[in-house]
Amino acid sequence: MKWVLDIHRDGTSDILVTGKLTPEEIEAEKNVDGYLYTPGLCAFAVYLGRQNNRNYLRGGGVIVDIDRSYVGYISEVKRYGIVSIEKLQVASPTSRLGATVMQVYCYVVEKSHTKRINLTPQYGLDEPNALFKKYLSDVRRPKVQLQEVPPEGSR
Repeated sequence: MKWVLDIHRDGTSDILVTGKLTPEEIEAEKNVDGYLYTPGLCAFAVYLGRQNNRNYLRGGGVIVDIDRSYVGYISEVKRYGIVSIEKLQVASPTSRLGATVMQVYCYVVEKSHTKRINLTPQYGLDEPNALFKKYLSDVRRPKVQLQEVPPEGSR
């Protein structure tokens, strides 16, 4: 699966590539301690487009919830990038599974790689958050459509 976008508005297309999980892999993801399974959460390899060149530069990786993401100008870091959210379960002293916390973060391009920047501290699931509302509300963010790419050798 791939997502084509211009992460840092330099006029080139960047490509994010991820695999498609099998039903067995999805079940395994649901059983990882500390993480809440989120259907839209994808780990992408990043390939940055280069000016006046058809080649791409491997730019690291990003983890983005495609159902809760924003691509554009991020005023808090004064740069263009991708904003997303992470949900975690924090263990409590009395239980293996504790409260659910969230964190808003972004990825920006620095030279030839992506860099994650936390925009908020972790906060409770029921707590209002201004940055969530600003970037990730249903009104603000476009729907991401991943393109299916056939495996090599299947053409």
